Amino acid sequence: LPGGALTQSFPTVPGQHYIVEFDAGVYAFNTQEQRLNVTADGLTNRMSWLVSQQGAGGGQTVWHPQTLGFKADSNLTTLTFHDQSTVTTNIDLLLDNVRVTPGIPAGPPPVAVPETHATRQDTQYQSMSPGVLANDIKVDPAATELIAYLDTDAAHGSVTLVREGVFYYTPDAGFHGTDSFTYHVSDGMHDSNTCTVTMLVTPPGEIANGSFEHGLTGWTASGHVTALSGAPYVTTDGSKLAVFNSVNSARDGVLSQQLYLLRGETYQLDLDAGALGYNTNFQKMRVRVYERFAKYGGYTQLLAEEVIDIQAPGGGGTTWVHKQLSFNSNGDVMVQFEDLSTTTTNIDLVLDKVRLTLTSVPVNTVPVGVPDSYVTHRGVPLVVPAASGVLANDTDAQGGPLIALQGLIPGHG
Repeated sequence: LPGGALTQSFPTVPGQHYIVEFDAGVYAFNTQEQRLNVTADGLTNRMSWLVSQQGAGGGQTVWHPQTLGFKADSNLTTLTFHDQSTVTTNIDLLLDNVRVTPGIPAGPPPVAVPETHATRQDTQYQSMSPGVLANDIKVDPAATELIAYLDTDAAHGSVTLVREGVFYYTPDAGFHGTDSFTYHVSDGMHDSNTCTVTMLVTPPGEIANGSFEHGLTGWTASGHVTALSGAPYVTTDGSKLAVFNSVNSARDGVLSQQLYLLRGETYQLDLDAGALGYNTNFQKMRVRVYERFAKYGGYTQLLAEEVIDIQAPGGGGTTWVHKQLSFNSNGDVMVQFEDLSTTTTNIDLVLDKVRLTLTSVPVNTVPVGVPDSYVTHRGVPLVVPAASGVLANDTDAQGGPLIALQGLIPGHG
């Protein structure tokens, strides 16, 4: 039966790298697969690898030398070999010549690449698969797939990072701003550099990454739109901007962002739209603000719309146009920027400095306190229940909760 395991614990030095070498083999009368999972565990899991081997059939034994590596994090590490084969008929999984020595296996280590993600205040973020591994690089062709390990947790939230790279980030209640955590990857033989993941936590009612300093993080993008910096692009805020139909590409770019706003209030959307051109043709952008229409489950109710035509100045210069759109919010809103240009040859549509401002001030009138009177007998304490207390006949036009504050104390009690 499969499922057998061999374990052994041995002394290690925290921070020291170790090489694990062994021979895995298959003795078989068929060509089925055998699977051996190898793990090294200290205070945390330091290595986890699956060795898959095919039988050669005919009662032959085939050996496959293996070299793995890990970095210890405790004074004692446990090495485990676990049979995870699904077939055992006329085939055996073999293990021999296990050695553990200090050192780093030959070959280049993998490279972990920094990245940035965005979420809303009090909103958990879940990355799409493969998560942090999406832009990391396996350099050694002899190594197997990358595994992610969390190094330091976020300062203003908590992170769960699974070995396949997907992570969950939960900001602390009420926190907004910039947070981060660190991780590294392993290719089974080497550890990568320690890498930082930056989290942008945006408060309600604000555009996330509106000046594109973190690329397109926080935005949903489709078609030909990207974030660029440097010549010939000139920004209106920061060093980056969003560029549609760059390098004469298709005019199909769309950027959008979902927002959760105060219901019944008025907001102003500000943006800078531009045309960078080596000719004097026009670029066209459509700006729309939608609200979610519950009946259809999508963003279908149009709150504001404007189509912006911008003529490029030629000579590689940029014409910028500042626009403002005002709308009333029902709470769940999406802003969208769409490329409607008719030409893209030697001309680009650009966007920068997208901002959202609450322009209406919620009404909060002064509550009204009504005089009260109560009766008790001499020497008998008066206890008034909350239902008929001093707040019972007081009113607040907005219906908010009231709090009683003591003024003058009684002159005779």
